[in-house]
Amino acid sequence: MSGYKLFFFPGRAKGEKCRLAFAASKIDYEDIRLAVEEWAKEKAFVLKLRIHSEYKIRLKHSAEMSGFKLFYFPSRAGGEKCRLAFAAAKIDYEDIRVPVEEWPKEKASGRPPLGQMPFIVTPEGKTLAQSGTIMKYICKKGGLCPADSFDEATADMISDGVNDLFQPLSDIYHEKDETKKEEIKKEFYGTTLPARLEKFEALLKNRDEGKGFFLGEKLSYADITFFDFFNNFHSKGKEDVPGELEKFPLLVEHYKRVLNVPEINEWVKKRPVSEF
Repeated sequence: MSGYKLFFFPGRAKGEKCRLAFAASKIDYEDIRLAVEEWAKEKAFVLKLRIHSEYKIRLKHSAEMSGFKLFYFPSRAGGEKCRLAFAAAKIDYEDIRVPVEEWPKEKASGRPPLGQMPFIVTPEGKTLAQSGTIMKYICKKGGLCPADSFDEATADMISDGVNDLFQPLSDIYHEKDETKKEEIKKEFYGTTLPARLEKFEALLKNRDEGKGFFLGEKLSYADITFFDFFNNFHSKGKEDVPGELEKFPLLVEHYKRVLNVPEINEWVKKRPVSEF
């Protein structure tokens, strides 16, 4: 059929008022009744169509916009620290979420400067890649980069120190042998992460007894990097304080402090939900 199609379970419930409306309006339609076990497959298909459609709309719309454009997959993952930076810096941008199947075409266009995402296009048409580089660039434009050169180097040190922790997470994720996976997890969560968190808490305490941010009273990209690592990859994008921080009270309060920055809090609450 080329006309209307109504999708619902094989029962009346919430779908029945739609069927009654079709009947009363004398409009032909196909009454597709999905078995419960088929719903997951249909839902995934509809979500894929929606993401693809939104991407096409945004891509067309972006050609008419003169502001920043951020290109990344429809997930948090490696692009989220950039989105957090845009939010905290109060800089408008076009959040272009590229469906996986569209990425080869985007990559072949030559627009991504390193052939990977995330990348941004500036209002002047320049391109920039690497999530940490993008985040720092946006923060600098938004006044969230330390003015003192040593403080900036300290912010870089903290950010790089957080980035060190991604490799063990990657090893855990990609390890196929369950015994080895558990060994890596035990080493990371039992030794590596707590040792690094102890150092981070000491660095935080060095400024105002840990009552502010890593570089004092003002938020910087170091705070965003730290927050993103735990919110994105341990709290799965939710507002909960991750359990990995519970033995470090100053870091718990720091996590809450970053989350409560109005622009960051607003973004976390409204951003599209994704698995990772």
